[in-house]
Amino acid sequence: MDLSTALSIRAGDVIALTGGGGKTAALYLLGEELATRSLPVLLCGTTRFTPPEGGAAPKLVLVESEIMLHRAVEQAAHWPVTAATGWGSKGRLLPLPSEWVDALHSTHPELTIVIEADGSAMRPFKAPGPHEPVIPTSASLVVSVVGMDAAEGPLDERHVHRPERVSALIGVAIGDPVTPALIARVLAHVDGGRKHVPAGARWLVLLNKADTPARRAAAAEVAAHLPRGATVVIAQLKRLPPVLAVLETGRPT
Repeated sequence: MDLSTALSIRAGDVIALTGGGGKTAALYLLGEELATRSLPVLLCGTTRFTPPEGGAAPKLVLVESEIMLHRAVEQAAHWPVTAATGWGSKGRLLPLPSEWVDALHSTHPELTIVIEADGSAMRPFKAPGPHEPVIPTSASLVVSVVGMDAAEGPLDERHVHRPERVSALIGVAIGDPVTPALIARVLAHVDGGRKHVPAGARWLVLLNKADTPARRAAAAEVAAHLPRGATVVIAQLKRLPPVLAVLETGRPT
């Protein structure tokens, strides 16, 4: 099973990737898979994002206005197209305003849009800051991403982006172990993994880097602590097969 199938992505979806530990890998993998399905697909960020590891962003266009963005989509001959408003520091691409994404979806409802909507400073796990994540109101699917290497260290700045936010959110101490139960509590929290999810949007969890037996077991334990009915995709996005399991599991709320 490929990732787009595991996430039940439909033509015309607006997909926001949030959290840490695999958003960029998911962004470009979805672009490749959806284009293979002959779907027009735009890749972008509403926060700064990077080209794929070891390569260039596919069919990158730099746009200075909403009009230029629409024109780039209308003139595209091949997919996926990556759109940004310029280059920032450290080789990062600058984001599109979320309002541009909403307007583009309204004008081109057939276009599937995949967005990196959150930053994590290369850490596998985080709780969002006050203004995060930046999810367009048109988003129809929000995917909360965690790298399962997070469960191998303590709650500190080396292993977690903004550990103080996690501490404040669920009442754990800095330095405590990052357990699967802790990860699940942050994911399920309305100000954690569910923050800014638009009304009516689907919400899924993507547990990435489950590339060892221990990490896969930890991912299954995260799923077991999530509310009943949550869809959890267990993955190793930089290896084959990228999707290891899709679970519909959890405990009663």
